[in-house]
Amino acid sequence: MLPIAGSIEAVLVQVTSASIHGDVYFDLVLQTDDMAQEDRAVQVRAPQHAVEGGAPPEVGSRLRVSFLMQQVTGVEVVG
Repeated sequence: MLPIAGSIEAVLVQVTSASIHGDVYFDLVLQTDDMAQEDRAVQVRAPQHAVEGGAPPEVGSRLRVSFLMQQVTGVEVVG
């Protein structure tokens, strides 16, 4: 379950881009350590401006994803 507010660390399994009314978003499929043990993942949609550097992160990267009201407010590569 994603936090209402706060952050998670997870590995990026898949990333795709989406354009909605001219705004760019990244659909990120993430797997926390606990999810990996159960072979589960979760998908979130992050606005481009919330992603560190504005470019989609690379698959396999470990990310810290911040949330407010279960909406992505920040994505940064860690480690």
